Amino acid sequence: MLDNNAGIIDSATIAESDPNRICAVIDVNALGVTLGARAAYPYLRKTPGSQLINIASIAGCYGIPDVGVYAATKAYVQSMTETLDLEWRRDKIRVLDINPLWAKTPISDVKSKTVTRLGVNLTPDDVAQAIWRAANPKNRWDKGRLHWGVGAQDKAARVARNMVPDRVAKVIYQVLST
Repeated sequence: MLDNNAGIIDSATIAESDPNRICAVIDVNALGVTLGARAAYPYLRKTPGSQLINIASIAGCYGIPDVGVYAATKAYVQSMTETLDLEWRRDKIRVLDINPLWAKTPISDVKSKTVTRLGVNLTPDDVAQAIWRAANPKNRWDKGRLHWGVGAQDKAARVARNMVPDRVAKVIYQVLST
C-alpha cells in the first residue's frame, strides 16, 4: 500500500495570491500526487493486493474562498483517483482517496472562514484510522468505494454535495465561508 500524501496551502484569494505560491501549491498538491502515483505504479503492479491511497480533502467538493487553489488541487486528486481506479483496475491495483475536512496539522492554521465556522475537529490519528479502515474494507460495498470521509462533517458534506443541485450547494458553501 502506498499512502500518497502531498499538501501545502495558501491563505489568500486567487486575485491576491502570489503567482509563485499558486504554482507551488499546484506543483505539490497535484503534480506531486500524480508523479508519486506514477513512480509507485511498477511496484504496485508487481505486488498482489496492492493499493494506492491518495490524500485529498472534502475541500475538493466545492471551491472555498481564501483557499481556492488548495481546494482545486484536492478536486484534482479526487478526479485523479477516479482515473487511476479505471486505468489500474486491469492490473488489480485498488485506488481510493481519503477526504478529511480540517485536521489538527499545520495546514489547518490557515486563515479561512470554513476553519472558523466548522472548527478543526480531526486529529492525524483520526485520519490514520480512516486510512486503515479504507485499506481493510469490511465488505464488497466498502471495497468498491473510491472516496472515503474521515469524520461526521466530511461524510455529511460528501453525501450532501452528491445529493443537492449546484445552486443549493453554492448557497451552503457561501454560508460556510462568509
